Amino acid sequence: MSNQFTLEDLKRIIRKIEFNKTPSELLIRLIAKATERGNELREDIKKIRKSVAKIAEELLLNGLIKKLEISDIDNFRKKFSAGIDGSRQLVGGKTGKYYLMLDAVIVKFPEGIFGPIDVKYSDVDILPIFDPSGNTVNSLSEDLMLELETKAIRRFINREVPSTVKESYLILDGPIVDPPRPPLGGDESYIDLRAFSIREGLIASNKVYTLGYVKKVSGSIFKSYVEENLNRKFDGFNYDLDFVGSCLIYLLSTVAPLESKNNIIYYTVPIELPHDLSDSFSKTYSMYRNCNLYVFYTYSMLGGKTSIFRLDIAFDRYPTEAELLKRTEDALKIIYSSTLPGMRHPIQIIIAHNKANIRKGAAEILFQEIMTRGIVLKDANDNITLKLKNFLIED
Repeated sequence: MSNQFTLEDLKRIIRKIEFNKTPSELLIRLIAKATERGNELREDIKKIRKSVAKIAEELLLNGLIKKLEISDIDNFRKKFSAGIDGSRQLVGGKTGKYYLMLDAVIVKFPEGIFGPIDVKYSDVDILPIFDPSGNTVNSLSEDLMLELETKAIRRFINREVPSTVKESYLILDGPIVDPPRPPLGGDESYIDLRAFSIREGLIASNKVYTLGYVKKVSGSIFKSYVEENLNRKFDGFNYDLDFVGSCLIYLLSTVAPLESKNNIIYYTVPIELPHDLSDSFSKTYSMYRNCNLYVFYTYSMLGGKTSIFRLDIAFDRYPTEAELLKRTEDALKIIYSSTLPGMRHPIQIIIAHNKANIRKGAAEILFQEIMTRGIVLKDANDNITLKLKNFLIED
């Protein structure tokens, strides 16, 4: 039996220590309040559960949620696909000078998900950023990372897909419209490059279909869309996560098993992203539309034990209803086929995320190397680097 602690074990120990250090008189009162709030939440959940079945079946009946039976898994598992992700870590800042460590990685599956895997780091860099106030450094670091990711998208579409491959799928770890705000300084060249690169893959003879796989569902745009279409409010649900998630779980756990068929999933009717200029995101997406790139989204789940996700699907022109449904269902099939048993997300996303991930501790050690080389005498620099390499080998 291993005696090693996991990160979650350490966090649990720290939480217990901090709990025990809280004054007992305060804890007694907080526990009483927590019990009260828990009882309130239990009653709310009971009410929601009673209404979910009726709501889910109503959405299914009105075509706002659709059923998909996947029968050609092997075909999609053999398709050329890839995942792209970027990572960043920001260190320093005490004197207003930060160092941004960032990268972007392309993970290719040229013979399908059971074939060989090709990992390429399209960019790795450490950039100095000066921001005495610290007000813009986080947004700027996000923009710089996404620039690297966008260059990786362009590289994959232009250089990594053989002309003999008639169609392939590129899955981004995150939304297509990213960041969901205008870039700092109103620089539209980034949006132009991102939209142009994705669109270039869609109009090429060897088509590249770009998808945005969003793991963290937020907002309530679909709930608002349903309320507008059915002309009524759905009280008790605040966001798409609980509204759609509850309906999908009910359908997967209650309705699907009655049909005695395997590989049935449900998805929300694909809808174009909002572009009414009412908020920052809508204004940003309108810039993509101006570049003739149209993005539709759907929510889905692959099973009762998986997580709800949002899938963004890019089009080079406004699709017909038939085109929209066909492309959406094909996109869901590649996601379903790539999410292997025991996995919560597609393998393209899992490997890309793990390969791109710059750990905080690693960034801090590298920052120490930067600072040390900046303040020690020249003849000591080689010894410092040697120690850093030895640390890497020993670890």
